[in-house]
Amino acid sequence: MLKYLNAQGEGFDADIAKALKAPLGDVRTLVAALAVSGDVICCKVTRYIDGKMIEGVSCRLSGTVPR
Repeated sequence: MLKYLNAQGEGFDADIAKALKAPLGDVRTLVAALAVSGDVICCKVTRYIDGKMIEGVSCRLSGTVPR
């Protein structure tokens, strides 16, 4: 996941799970662990796609500026 974030700059948990072909629950667990260790910075995000509310977590590597 760190390689993905390094290449993409920032990622939404559902997009990361899809790109890595990993279960969303596993990605969220890993994101939480990486946030505790300080490797990533995360925030809760609500997106509206075609009028549908989608909640998730956006994250990026610590010490980087989103592109």
